[in-house]
Amino acid sequence: MAHNISHRNIAIFILAVVVMLAVMIGSIYYPFPNDQGMDAMGFIKLWFREIILLGGIVIAIVFAGIRWLFQRLKLRQSGEQNAH
Repeated sequence: MAHNISHRNIAIFILAVVVMLAVMIGSIYYPFPNDQGMDAMGFIKLWFREIILLGGIVIAIVFAGIRWLFQRLKLRQSGEQNAH
């Protein structure tokens, strides 16, 4: 199976996720005009879609990592069986 995703595209994606996280975290410390900070519920209301998006990204990364590990283990086991 050929992968058409380049390392540059992956780097841009990771940079975009990091920037999104930085903006989200920065909003917690933003000095609002009424001199009140953002509480947890306000943060969730403001960033709900992005929180869901990041959750999906994390789940996809975990599943991709598990799949990669299983493929590595399968290759290693088939290599050991061929050696015997």
